[in-house]
Formats: sequence, C-alpha cells, structure tokens
Amino acid sequence: MKNKKGFTLIELLAVIVVLAVILAIAGTAVIKSINDSKEKTKYLAANDIVNIAEAYMVAERNKVDDNGCVAVKDMVDDGYLDSDTTNPLTGENINSSSDLSSQKVCKTYTIKQDEYAPIKNEIYCFDGFVYKLNGSSRESLCKSSSKNTTKSNTTKSNTTKEKNLPIRCYKNGIQKTSFAPDDEFYCTISLGISDVEYQASSSIRSSSGYPKKESNKIVLKYTNTGNVTIHGAKGGYVIEPATIKITNSPDEDSCLVEKTKIKTIDGYKNIEDIRYDDLLATWSYDLGKIVYEYPIWIEKEDVSDYYQKTTFSDGTVLKTVGFHGVYSYDLNKFVSVDDKDNFKVGTNVAMVDNGNLKKVTVTDIEIIEERVKFYHVESTRYYNIIANNIITTDGHVELTNLYDFNSNITWNGNEEILKDKNNLYSYNDLNTVPYYLYKGLRMKEAKHLVNNNVITKEELINILNSTMLNEDETLKPITKNGSRYWMVTLETDNISVKNKGKYLKKEGSIYVLPKDDDVKYWYNSSDNKYYKPGSKVTVHHGMHFTKIEK
Repeated sequence: MKNKKGFTLIELLAVIVVLAVILAIAGTAVIKSINDSKEKTKYLAANDIVNIAEAYMVAERNKVDDNGCVAVKDMVDDGYLDSDTTNPLTGENINSSSDLSSQKVCKTYTIKQDEYAPIKNEIYCFDGFVYKLNGSSRESLCKSSSKNTTKSNTTKSNTTKEKNLPIRCYKNGIQKTSFAPDDEFYCTISLGISDVEYQASSSIRSSSGYPKKESNKIVLKYTNTGNVTIHGAKGGYVIEPATIKITNSPDEDSCLVEKTKIKTIDGYKNIEDIRYDDLLATWSYDLGKIVYEYPIWIEKEDVSDYYQKTTFSDGTVLKTVGFHGVYSYDLNKFVSVDDKDNFKVGTNVAMVDNGNLKKVTVTDIEIIEERVKFYHVESTRYYNIIANNIITTDGHVELTNLYDFNSNITWNGNEEILKDKNNLYSYNDLNTVPYYLYKGLRMKEAKHLVNNNVITKEELINILNSTMLNEDETLKPITKNGSRYWMVTLETDNISVKNKGKYLKKEGSIYVLPKDDDVKYWYNSSDNKYYKPGSKVTVHHGMHFTKIEK
C-alpha cells in the first residue's frame, strides 16, 4: 500500500483563515442585510405615518401648527392612526410610547433651483427622519420635531437652521401680498435677495422680459389675474413660500364704495367727502354709546372692477371692496366681510338706530362686476365709523379685536391688561411710526396681540407701511408751513363750515381747557380721560371734549 500524506499544519491554518474570511464576509453581508431590512421596515412604517399625516393635514387644517406640524397623538385621538400602529423609532406600540405626546410629523419643502423655475419636493419629517413622498430616499434635512428616546444612525444636518425665513414682496418699497395686473414688483428673503425664485400657477403668463434679476433682487410682472407662489432656496435654511395675488380688485384694501353714508355730528356725509376736520360718530368701546371723534387716517380715492354688495334684513345695503370689518353678534367680535366662514347669509351684525344698538341679519351677498371708486376712513382711538348705520371697522380685525367684547360692544377686562407694562410698547419700540399715529391708534397696546401670537411686530409694521405710512395711498392731514394741524373742539363750540379754521391747533402745541362754573370735567373720548377745567393738554391728533356737569 502507498502511504497517503495528510494536510500539513500550515495548510490547515491556511484553510481555516480562508474559511474565517469567507464567514466574516458572509456574516457582514447577513448583518448588513438584516440592518437594511430593519431600516427599510422603519422607513416603511414611518412612511405610512407621514402618508396618513398628509391626509390629516388637509382634512384637519386647524390642527396644523405654525411650523407645519401635526401631533401624532391628535392623529390617534381623531381616529386617523390606529392605536396599535408600531412606532418606527422605538418598536413599541405607538399608543404606549412614552413620548407620544411630543411626537410630531412636519411638512416642509426643499427647492432645487432651475433658472426661474424651482423644482419643489414635499418633505415630511418624523422625529428627525425625512421621508419623500415621491421617492424612497431618506435624508437628514429635518431638525427633530420631538423627543427621540432611541439612538439613531441618522446624522442631523449641522447646517439646518431653527428659524424659518419668510419671503416678502414689495412695490415701490411697500410690502404687499396683492398686486394689480402689470404691476412691477420684487421679492426678497432674509439671506440674499437674489436667491428668490417663483412658481406660477397655470393661469399666469408673465410679461415679456420678466422675471429679471437686478443686482440684488428678482423683478416680476404679470399681465393676467391669478396666484403666484414665491419660493426661496438657501442651503440649510427652511424658506417659507409666499403666495401673492394678481387681481383687478385690491384685495388687501379695506374700503367702502363711493356714496356710502358716513354718520357725523352734522348728519350724514358721503365717504368720498370726509376730511380731517369732520367730526365722526363712532361707537365707544369704553362707554358703550355714540361718541364723536376726528379721523386719524383717510385713504385716497382708488378704483376697483368689482365690489361686494351685502343686503341686511331691514333693507340696508353695504358696498365694500376687499376686506372690511363689521361686528358679528354671533361671534361677539368684528369679522371681515370677505371671511366666508364667519360672514355669510344669516350672520347677525350691529347697526346703530337713533343712538342705540340694533341687530340686523345678512340676507344676501353678491359680487357685482362694475367699476367703482372706493375710500377708507379711520377714526381716532376706536378705528370704527358708522357706514349706512352699520358699525364698521378696519379689515385688519385682529387689531380691533384687541380685547374681548361684552354684549353691548364694550371692552371686557382691558384695564387689567393695561396695568401690565409688559403688554405695552414704548414709542422707542415703534419709532418708525409718527407719534400722532402711535398715540391716536393706541399703538402701544398692540404688544398685547404680539405677546399672544395674534400678530407679529413685523406684520404690524408691514400693515402700517402698506397703508397709513404709504404716501401714495394716504390723504395727508391738514398741513401749514410743513407742520400738521388738528381740530380741537368742545361740545359747547359753535362749529360751522366757515369757522372750522379757528379750531385748528398745531401738532405738539398746548391746549388749555376753558374754565366753566357749570363744568366739573371735560371728557376727551380720544384718550378716554377726564380733565379738570384749566388743564393743559398736548395736541397730538384731533380731539373733541364733552362736558360733565357739576
């Protein structure tokens, strides 16, 4: 027999090494496959949640917060998400997750610039993971929207910024959200104006040569009506898109059509004839009755191709352009006439009849296509005027609804709010606003709205910039030698068209209230204060004093 040689030790070791390498490679592949499977399962589970969230955001818009997020708990409570759904971040039943109350799904966008036509990808974020609806990729573009109790292999982008950047559009330096056909306007974002792009709806056709870039801004111009969505792109920042309107009717205006009858101390006067020396009948939110105020701001004449005609149960008709505020008894606050949810047939509004409040009901609302002139007037302190006997106010009703109202349209609880200095702006806080507007419009009290997230300070300034600080739209107060003059009158004065001039007082001057043996106090409705005869009062705006007898 022949001897058979066995494997040498070296050969055995070599085989073992080869087998070890093979096993290592195979093991790594298996582990990678398992991890990939887990990741895919996690992705699919989370993608199911965000797809449900997409539908939830459409159906339950009131549940979407200012950051575009909805709470997972709300989705469970409202029946959109099964309580036994697996939480992809923890593997637990989602209803038993300890952090359910803080988990959110957030919607944002990424923008890929392509000349002037950006490609917008909808992104839904769930606890720091990003899921594209139009693909299976996952990117770490989102800041975690809630507490994550498990470790994640996803690295958060260190360039993602917490603050969203808004896009704003301007005409002649004034910020606007609505433009007329053929208006040339430009848009900016906080980081580099040239980063702004646009996306037009299918009904829009831009004018020849537009859009165009001019140094640090993009200039747009449209010939047809419709909506234009403005987008921005900046690495690491979330850009809030802005939708603007191109319309024949200036929807950002709050106005009354010509020949609307405005109640004054001398009877009724067409709105187009109101001037700064006219004493307007206004409803006092302090006293709950008619008082008389001079205008603090008058808008110049403008035109519209259509208007809204509202008919009330007593036959009264009110014609408005854009948005304008009326008092709703149903909601106990002012609402805009273009608010289809809160102003409609059946809405009960406040009218003044022989000095008393009267409830009338909306019976018909029509949009009339007819070219009309329109105007707007603001009274000092209360903002309201009585138009065709309806109590109306500025369309920015959030300013008029600064405080809650009692049933007789008087302020409820504003004294306590005013006692807290943290609810008040100093003039230095709003020093871009002329002092007469700061005083006459009670601008210092607007901080209460800002503190309660009703409006931002920037939005407040933008409203002023587009209206009362816009020289193109404002009828200037009475001016002599470069100084403003205001009417200062007493209830006992015999005022006529011919002698109004003698009651004009220079802004900043001192007015001394006359002494009268029968007068205990002079009441100034423009600041709701009582002054003793002989008191000195600084003239900041128009004032009318009524007597309180001894």
